[in-house]
Parts: sequence; C-alpha cells; structure tokens
Amino acid sequence: TDGGISFSSILAYPSATSILELAANGDHAVTRISDPNVSAHYQILRWNGAPNEWTRILATSFSYFQDLTINASGIVFGIDPFGTHTIVRFGGAGWSSLGSAQSFLTSPFFNRDLNAVTAVDHANNLLVGSGAGGIYIPTNYGQTWGRSLPAYPVGTINVSLPGTILVGTTPSPSPPLNTFGGIFASTDTGRTWKGLGLSNHVITALAAGSAGTLYALADGGAYKRVD
Repeated sequence: TDGGISFSSILAYPSATSILELAANGDHAVTRISDPNVSAHYQILRWNGAPNEWTRILATSFSYFQDLTINASGIVFGIDPFGTHTIVRFGGAGWSSLGSAQSFLTSPFFNRDLNAVTAVDHANNLLVGSGAGGIYIPTNYGQTWGRSLPAYPVGTINVSLPGTILVGTTPSPSPPLNTFGGIFASTDTGRTWKGLGLSNHVITALAAGSAGTLYALADGGAYKRVD
C-alpha cells in the first residue's frame, strides 16, 4: 500500500518449508507448499483477505494438484496431471473434476510437475499455457478445448481485462519450435493475435491496467508499455 516500500507478512512457515506456487486475485490467494516436518507434506492453503487466516484445503504425501489459480470469488482451480488428467475445482465443499481428460493435462513424468501455467477468466474458464508450446482455451467449461499459438512456449497468462487474453512466451531457438517469443494479445478467444514486443525475452509475469498500460517481468527486469 506504500508503493512497494514495505510488505506485511500474510503467511509464515519455518525456512525448511518451500512455497511451490502462489496465485492471488483481489482479496483471495492460494498457495501450494511442501512442509518436510509432516507426512502429508504437500499442502494447499487458501487465504481470504485477513493476515494468517489461511484454510488448508488439501494435505497429501504426493503432489496431486498443481498449477493453481483463484478467481475473484475465492474459488480455486488447478490441474490434476497424475490422476484424472482434468481441471479440478475447489469451491468450499470439496474438490471436483471439470471436463474430460486431456493429453496436455497429463504429466509425462510421475515425479515431476507439469510444465504449464494457468489463468481463470471472468467466465470461470481455466486457460492453460504449455511450456512445450501453445495455449489451450476451453469452449464449454473444460469439455472441449482449442489450441492456439502452438509454436510458442507459454510462460504466463493474464486475463484481468475482460475479453482480452495476454500471453507471455519464452524463446525457443531450437527445433521443433524455432521461435523468438514475446508478448501476444487476443480479443477473439485466441483466433487471432497481435504481437506486443519483447521478443527474445523470457516473459515470466504480466499485469494489465484498464487504461492500456501493460507491465511485464522479463529476464529479471520490469518493463512498461503504454498504448
């Protein structure tokens, strides 16, 4: 609240505990941690806006759900790459699967996280970006999917602006992709894209303002674009 001068703690764990991922939306956040001090060391916690008011919504000995995101109402979405190979959802009563199993939601390695990123749009559709190339966009809540930008490894997705998909990609100079990466925007659910620059950069995060301002984190530096 002071321009980044100070930050208040909302979650404190011993240093041995790893925060594997964190996603936030407004006054809601979700995180996946690994706590080596307990047998069910993979845990997912949801935060609803007040310091230290976290709720444990999953505790297992195996990293079942990953690539988490959360909508403005506090509903958590993720991927189950080892079991059902589907999108999963937690709305408060428990976890449920959405849609049908998909090959791009399946991890090729049983002991490794899926190389993917996610974002939930204003219609509660979960978009999936693949590090192997492409962004997958559902048409009916996860039952069927369309693939776009297949030649670009996707590093981040931002859908904070209604009707706009922003994608940050990673350069892949070797076959089979042979691409230079950059930032792309679509206003027609992925049918066409406009390049916004920063090619030959590894884009890891995007943030958009309503006045046409775009922020990007790339190669450890911060960039700003104003239309």
